[in-house]
Amino acid sequence: MNPFLELNINGIKKIIICLNELCLDQKLITGYNGYFELPKEDTILLCLSNIYEGKNYEKDMIDGLKTINYNLENINDYIREKIGFYEWMNGWILIDDETKKVKNVNIKKVGSKNYIDLEEFVNKFGNYLHNSTDYNKKDRYVADDKNLEINLPVNDEISLKKLVKLFVENYSINKFNCLGEEIGDIECHWKGAWEIPVLLIGGDVSKYENDFPCFRKVAKILKKENGNEISFIIHEKFEKLRNSSYFYDLIDLGFKYEYCLANNPFILEYIDK
Repeated sequence: MNPFLELNINGIKKIIICLNELCLDQKLITGYNGYFELPKEDTILLCLSNIYEGKNYEKDMIDGLKTINYNLENINDYIREKIGFYEWMNGWILIDDETKKVKNVNIKKVGSKNYIDLEEFVNKFGNYLHNSTDYNKKDRYVADDKNLEINLPVNDEISLKKLVKLFVENYSINKFNCLGEEIGDIECHWKGAWEIPVLLIGGDVSKYENDFPCFRKVAKILKKENGNEISFIIHEKFEKLRNSSYFYDLIDLGFKYEYCLANNPFILEYIDK
């Protein structure tokens, strides 16, 4: 069963059809997410989502938060379950920090009904889809997953800058310049870090977007209903979406859009691909 059908949102079947067409046929978006609860705080938020996040990564992240005196009584209150559907990039690694297949992720070739047995695949071919003897560079893969997202409330811009600095310096194995271009490796990253996670800054971005040159303004298209949410982010192709019939279909289905800031590497390497 498609996990998105479990969302308590009116018209969810039509929504899934529309979003799948935008992703697979029109190639205007790279994927979308669903949530069974809304963020605890509706103020400035720093949102981290990472499909590779394991216990070691989470521990290092919490320890890092303590070093900048960011304390929450119960951090679990700010973590929400996320389901996702998205295009899987062939260069993404297939194992997590415990050298097991990425948890709660299913991958299949576009057009196929059958998921890849990731454990068997890794044992036979290694850690990348392009290692397969059947691989064709024209192949496209999609994934669906169940993972977690952390949404941290921030009271002021100074605290936000400290928080962003902490995450950018530790959340990935790669080091990037402000344009989002890879310039090396990070030696002291959080354990279990791999590819580029998405890092979003929400709230009234017009007040502070110029203070974060390593981020850019993106549109978040979302529908919230009955405490649930379905959403996606888009950047370079937003105007093309707005000029298409799909945009009006989304509006009719109850979607709205708002702006947030997203880390440049994620936008450059994935969203705008």
